[in-house]
Parts: sequence; C-alpha cells; structure tokens
Amino acid sequence: MQKKDNKFGLFRLLIIIFILLLISFFATVVVRSCEFGSLTDNVKPLNAQQQTELDNAINANYPHRNDILKSCIYTNKVGLDLLSESAVIVNVDNGDILYSKNPDRITPPASLMKLVQMYIVFEEIKDGRLKLDDTVSLPKECWASSMPTNSSLMFLGEGQNVTVSELLLGLSVASGNDASYALAYHICGGMDDFIVRMNTAMLNLGLNHTHFVESSGYSEENLTTPIEMTAFIRHYLHSYPESLQMFHSVKTFTYPQSHNLAAADKNKTAAQDFTHGIPKHIWTPVTQKNTNPMLGSYEGVDGVKTGYIDESGYNLALSATQDGLRILSVTMGGPGTNLREGNAGRVHDGTIVLNWTFSTFTQYSDPELYKRYAVPVIRSSKKQIALIPAFTPKTITVSKRDYTNMQILLETPTMLSDNVTVGQQYGQIRFVTQVSQNDELKEIYSIPLIADRSSKRAWLWTRLADGLAKGGIKKK
Repeated sequence: MQKKDNKFGLFRLLIIIFILLLISFFATVVVRSCEFGSLTDNVKPLNAQQQTELDNAINANYPHRNDILKSCIYTNKVGLDLLSESAVIVNVDNGDILYSKNPDRITPPASLMKLVQMYIVFEEIKDGRLKLDDTVSLPKECWASSMPTNSSLMFLGEGQNVTVSELLLGLSVASGNDASYALAYHICGGMDDFIVRMNTAMLNLGLNHTHFVESSGYSEENLTTPIEMTAFIRHYLHSYPESLQMFHSVKTFTYPQSHNLAAADKNKTAAQDFTHGIPKHIWTPVTQKNTNPMLGSYEGVDGVKTGYIDESGYNLALSATQDGLRILSVTMGGPGTNLREGNAGRVHDGTIVLNWTFSTFTQYSDPELYKRYAVPVIRSSKKQIALIPAFTPKTITVSKRDYTNMQILLETPTMLSDNVTVGQQYGQIRFVTQVSQNDELKEIYSIPLIADRSSKRAWLWTRLADGLAKGGIKKK
C-alpha cells in the first residue's frame, strides 16, 4: 500500500512540476510577446569588444566606403565637347565622379602640384609646427634670379622679409616658383627632403601614379594622372576648405611692399642687375592677377589653380559652387601655342563643365536617416539588435530630373531569427525614382543597413516560446 502511495505521490509531483513548467513557459511566451509587441529601442550601447568587432566587420565588408572618389549611376552618361586631352568632374561633398575623359592619362601636373605644397603647409600649421605669420628666411636658391627662364614668379629677392601667408598667396595667385622653393627650404631645409615629404603624402592617399622630383611643377619629370590629381585636390579642399577664401579666390597680389624690403632698399625705386631677363632685385611693388581665368568671370567660381609647361599643355583645376552644390573639375592637356590661346581653351572647357554640371545636378541630404533601427530577434540570445548604416554619405548626388520623382525607401525586416552576425546586411535605405508610368523604379543610391552586434541561437526553451510569441511583433 505504501508503495502505491509513493508512486501516486511521485506522479502528483511530476504533474505539479509539469504544470509549473507549463505556467512558466506560457509566462515566457506572454513576456516575449509583450517585448516583441513594442518597437521601442531597448538596444544597449555597444561595449568595447562589440565596437571593435563592428569596426572590423565594416572595414572588411566595405573597404571602399572612404575612397576619395567613386563612380555613381551618372558617371559618363554624356559626352562633353571639351578641348582638353583629359578631364574629371566630381561632386566635392561626396566624391561622386560625374564625368571623366582619359582619366588615367599620365601627364605632368605643372603648377597644379603647388596645391600639394599648400596642403603640406596646412598640415604643418595644423600640427603646430608652422604659423601663417611666421617670417621665412630666403636663401639664394629661392630668389627670383635663381629660377629658370620663363618661370612664374612672386619676385623674391635677397634680404626681403616675407611671411608664410604671403608665400601662399605668391603660390596661389601668381604661381610663383620662387615662393615654392622658399617654402620647401623653410619646412625641410632643402628640396630633396621636401620632395620626399610630397611623395609620401601622395602614397598615403593611395595615389600610386603620382610622383614628383621638385616642388614648383617646372620639371616635366613630375607626373600624375587626371583622376589622381582630382582625388588629391578633393581631399585638400575637404581637409582645408578655408584655403579657398584665404588664398585661391584672391584675385590680385602685390609684392614686394614696403614692409617686405630690407631697410637699405626701402628708398630704391628701380630694378637692377638682371640675370637672364629676371631682375635680381625688385624694389617697387608688382601687382599680378590670379592666373585662373574663370575667377570673377563665372558665378560661383572660387579657385583653384592653373598649370602649364610645354609637356603638359594648359591645365586647370576649377572649383565652383551654386545652390549648395560644389563642383571640382580638373582639365589637363589643353591646347594653345601661347597664354592667350591656352586661357581661351581653359575658359571654353570650364564654361562647358560648369554649365552642364549646374544645370544637370543637385544633391540631397537628410542626416536623420542615418540612425540606428531597432529590430526584434526571435529564438536568439538577444531580444533586439540595431541595424545601422554601413556608411553615411554627406550628400547624395541626384540629377534634377530624377530629383522630381525621388523616393526614399527604408527596408528593414519585421524580425530576425536565430544567429545574427555583426556587420552582415539585413536591410537598406534606397533612393529611387520612378522612370515610367508602370511604376518602374531606378535606384539612384543604396545604403546597406547592417547588424551592429552578433546574437547566438537561444536555448530550446526560448526558441519554443519565441515561436508562439512572434505573432506579437508588429509589422513595419
């Protein structure tokens, strides 16, 4: 009898345990249903290890997200009647290439490379090793009289007092080779070390076809390609946008002024001691116009630089902005047998470039899109994860025609299940436009939405409960 009572007692205990488990199970279902029924973002911030895993996944899956330049859906959809041998046009804000012609043609940059020198000067200032009002000593190697015949000059001379800022104006406005040498010697003590600095800067930017042998651009052994020169200038303008107003949009530059002259030269009024047509000493001010022929003649143009040697033809890097859209074009190998013809070609090409670009394109920006989107995860160790943009472009380039019918589609899953892998794409933000009456859509741009952390498959108990609870997830 006692044995039967024991069996009955054990049976009752098992029934009670089963009921308790059943109650616990359905309580878990109810709790998970309530959690899944709300789309409130309850995702905890990433810890240090999770952040590292996310960064590594993004670097591995999207290595080109930070490229200086990139193609877009509009790249080379038209042909432009340009006289130059090669050309590249980009949106400065996001690096989208809008047009290219012979972008990989090896070409001497001529004085366009003075922009690289100005970039290094700004780097020195940022790092605290140089100031704009620093006075620069002038060794003989940087006097105007030491420059090659037919050089562009600022007219530096012995005993003069000149600042870094004045030398940058001499570079940007007058394209002075003497100013180039003066800065090279001031920063590195000589041309050889400064050239190492310039070439290292290009390699650090991934510009492997750009190589310099001296800083002024006078040598035909300085080499680059239009696409690499455009990439550098876009990086320069993005890094130091103040350079446009401070230097590249300045229309005239007068040098030397009274404060630049040595005390013994202040009362002298003539040049003397000419060397191969270049005055050794200039004691009266010389005013030079900016070499950019588009500056002041086309609305919105505010830079950036010209360049010419016989081997390169007439080069022009041109920056302009209208209605918030900033464009950079680099044309190289322009025709002409003299400066008048060369500038006519620059103006011809520059006008075509800017007319076409500003009449064709606009851009769109909405930083509010670039947030995290919480998504429930069933049958998993985490209840929610966040989907985040794999990259966040500053702007999206859109043709004005496409902009009229543009739609933004946020595509995220209602839920995720089981294993979730950090960095994997689970949704996207799509910029599309309607191209026909039958609702056919053209994708302008797409931003992947990726998991910000991993989540492992849950235990069987949770998986079973989630199978019933998932009905509480609201559809988005």
